[in-house]
Amino acid sequence: LAKEAEKALKKGIPEALAFMSLETLPVVHWKDGSKLDSRVLTSWMLSAHRSKSPIASPLIVAYAGELHEAEREALGRAIYERWYEEDFALHGLTPGQVERVQDFADRRKIAFDQARYAPDFKLNTMGYQYDTNETIVQGALDHRGVLALASALAPRFLVPECVRYVKLYRGLRIGQSRAMIHMLAGMETAAATQALVALSLRFRTASLRKEAEKMVNELAARRGWTPDELADRTMPTAGLDEDGLLHLAFTKPRAEPSDAGEDEADESEREVTRRFVGQLDANLELVLFAIGDDGARALIAKLPEPRKDEDSKQAAEEKKRLAACKKELKALVTAQHARLYAAMCSERAWTTEEFASIYLAHPVMKHVGTRLLLRLTYEDGTNRVCRASGDGSYVNEVDNTVVVPTEATLRLAHSTHLTPEEEARWGQHFSDYEVIAFLPQLGRKRFVLDAPNASDSRIAVSHTIH
Repeated sequence: LAKEAEKALKKGIPEALAFMSLETLPVVHWKDGSKLDSRVLTSWMLSAHRSKSPIASPLIVAYAGELHEAEREALGRAIYERWYEEDFALHGLTPGQVERVQDFADRRKIAFDQARYAPDFKLNTMGYQYDTNETIVQGALDHRGVLALASALAPRFLVPECVRYVKLYRGLRIGQSRAMIHMLAGMETAAATQALVALSLRFRTASLRKEAEKMVNELAARRGWTPDELADRTMPTAGLDEDGLLHLAFTKPRAEPSDAGEDEADESEREVTRRFVGQLDANLELVLFAIGDDGARALIAKLPEPRKDEDSKQAAEEKKRLAACKKELKALVTAQHARLYAAMCSERAWTTEEFASIYLAHPVMKHVGTRLLLRLTYEDGTNRVCRASGDGSYVNEVDNTVVVPTEATLRLAHSTHLTPEEEARWGQHFSDYEVIAFLPQLGRKRFVLDAPNASDSRIAVSHTIH
């Protein structure tokens, strides 16, 4: 790698990358403890920048996977943050331009340096260009290639950042927003795919929504799946294990890895001083418990500060992991609410095996699957309404077990599939078992045609304008 890097650096580093301040980027080590040669990192940066594509190459992704995880994430975060600053930088402003920016900041009641980040900054300073022929230049779209390296190094951090950018600047920075969508597609992590699916379903800027939809279709086609199957099979776990818990721990300090290649101690061999677990509450939010020496759990509001005998750096990483898991959980629940509502309206069908693997075996979605009212369709076309219980079986409104054959299909039910009496019994069932419905499936207003129009195949709608 070092020899290849030297060859790549013979032409020097282009002035366009000065904003990256390569010499001040965080130091990173390989998993074996040896230091990543700064020349290698610089060659990666040059290659990514020249590609002008925010999608990382498989080779860079492979190399990134061999780096120390926490240091790799810090490096990827630093690269993105420096690109972000350059994207909003205002270079070489004339006195007139400074006055224009100050006027915008005064009207928004924000600091001069913060004005450039406002979503409508460019829109409100364009008038200056027509008055004076002096354009206020802003944007780092030409440097979008470095985002590929950032996405390979820090995918967990960048998924929510990409979504935030697209939502905040959707109509005013289309090129950069499109680059963010491509980044999500290139990461191919569960969280990135879910974010991409969410943007493709409901997003007000049509061009970006269509771009996200295109990326979803391409990802699905490469795997031989439909877009719905892609979304189903790539749901992140938000850090929860198969037992439905997020396991956290503080440990005693360890020696820092040396540059000479000394092996880093395996995480499992480090002495644990305190343990914590996170689990979902009734609102599908993560709550924390401290685990005592006797195994007893005590509810805590947040992770405590590390003691003197604990590794402060490792504790800080655990806190970051907890924060990232909470963000991922919130995004997952929000995205699945939109997807399941759409599935209810379109009457999407799952086989019983598909539904069980997606919504009853997943560490997060199993808390959602039991809150859904299901319409079971047998092979002969008959239907009945049921709900999945926590033990994997299905029950009716009076809690009797419902046999669900493997050849049957499941859809999401709603009020129109029930008589008023059945709907009332299901409402009582949810209340008795303290089940918080995930979707508004019950209590929906019914629209019934009067007798003269009941046999019509078309419905005419009239509007009265007052």
